[in-house]
Amino acid sequence: MNNPLFRQLSPSVQLIILFMLYFLCLSIGAFAAVGIGSAWLNIPVNDVQQVLQKASPEQANTVKVMQAAALIFAFFLPPVFYVLIFGKKNVNSFLLRNSGWIMLIGPLYIISASAWIDLSSKLNHWLIPEGSWLESMFKSTEDSAMEMTTSMLQYTNPADFVLSFLCIAALPAICEELFFRGTLQPLL
Repeated sequence: MNNPLFRQLSPSVQLIILFMLYFLCLSIGAFAAVGIGSAWLNIPVNDVQQVLQKASPEQANTVKVMQAAALIFAFFLPPVFYVLIFGKKNVNSFLLRNSGWIMLIGPLYIISASAWIDLSSKLNHWLIPEGSWLESMFKSTEDSAMEMTTSMLQYTNPADFVLSFLCIAALPAICEELFFRGTLQPLL
């Protein structure tokens, strides 16, 4: 497409279009992930969530593939569609430039961020004290997410490890950088 008329739109309008693409792709991705899980596990679509909350080690690969599909739809496809609509010039070549000084201050930033992470954890603990109704409300969801995460991190052979690495480490890093650094940051 790459219409010159689209390239002349203001960054705020482009940002709105990016978010519209994001939510459209996110919605389609959620349906695709549930469809993949339903087909892979050979169960009705309505039962996918209950099965995945108590995923067995045999079902862990299904969870990984579902996560990868949802991630690709949510964070990879919107930047691709954005580039097709507005052209590559509008994303500054996805900001892939040599930034040597950032490599030098990066470790310092990471070390200083640990203090903020710790402060955030303490703030959460103060805002949601043990035994409160808020804790009981969020505890079951947190436990369910922990079980799903634990099942995704278990592997029995090297192929499962490779799939885990791709779906949990490599693919999210690439897709999220493409979305945030490639399209969102230049617009902001």
